[in-house]
Amino acid sequence: MKKFAAIILAAVLMLSVCQSAFAASSITLDGNLVEIPADMGSVVMIGDRNFVPVRFVLEQFKYAVSWYEDDQTIIFAGPGNENNIFLMQIGNEKLIKQLNGEITTYTMDVTPFLNEEENRSYVPVRALAEAMGYIVDWDDATQTIIINSPAE
Repeated sequence: MKKFAAIILAAVLMLSVCQSAFAASSITLDGNLVEIPADMGSVVMIGDRNFVPVRFVLEQFKYAVSWYEDDQTIIFAGPGNENNIFLMQIGNEKLIKQLNGEITTYTMDVTPFLNEEENRSYVPVRALAEAMGYIVDWDDATQTIIINSPAE
């Protein structure tokens, strides 16, 4: 009987740990559900961080995105403001922002990565959105990433 109780307890603990390890099932941006088209990637969970395909999420924010293969750098600007420029590099924890000539460097606790099978770069969504001034939250009950524009 003790063995059976120990097995049940172990199974319950494993299920509770596994539940929190799933990637987000949805993303909302300013209250609107946004879905990543199948041909643009998906939300990927590594450790306890959600990564999203960089081009998809930046285009949702209305930013222009450029990819430089040689040094695996992502540069994005906007929306409609070429003086608001960001730079990220695959494998580098630094995110650099230039706004009207002033440079700010953010250090992320995880780095963007390149999924070579998909030939797609992924970024940690919270670090990216917060550096851009967005407010990020998580709804554990629905496994939803919630991103809201900064209050004007």
